[in-house]
Amino acid sequence: FNRDDKEYYIQDIPNSMAEGWMSENVPLIEIPDKTIEEIYYFRWWTYRKHIKSTGDGYVLTEFLPPVSWGGTHNTIIAPVGHHLAEGKWMKCGKTILEDYSKFWLEEKSKTYLYSTWLLHAIWEVCRHNNDYSFGVKHLDLMIRYYETMAEEHKTKSGLFWSFDSSDALEYSISGGSGNGV
Repeated sequence: FNRDDKEYYIQDIPNSMAEGWMSENVPLIEIPDKTIEEIYYFRWWTYRKHIKSTGDGYVLTEFLPPVSWGGTHNTIIAPVGHHLAEGKWMKCGKTILEDYSKFWLEEKSKTYLYSTWLLHAIWEVCRHNNDYSFGVKHLDLMIRYYETMAEEHKTKSGLFWSFDSSDALEYSISGGSGNGV
């Protein structure tokens, strides 16, 4: 993958370290369909490009170049569930994922800009590692996160709502700007 990549944006793990990092931290697989196997390793090769250490601990970026809609450290909340769900398989993932989760729970960026499955993803990481200490330690932050989302997005029927553009769906089923237009 390095051979076909012109590395313009480098964060914590540059292409020159990709092979060693992946060998140490990514679960190895062997699949009869070599195309799927290649896609699996390409996804990990790409994932590590987005790991970024900051003054707020580790975060995962969605875009390598700075984007105008990005928040602190060029993060956005929309992919956090996917980042945590995939990252739970990294051998070195504990600190990275805990820092990243805490970053959002402490509202260091635009935490409520999109709907997200942050709390469920944290639960899945804890369950995967059979270590619930992060969840227990930060339960107050998770409750506050839920209560804020419920206050802003829960209907009287108990369902939550979101505009499609605030659900990372851009221009979707509404056919407009995401605000029902």
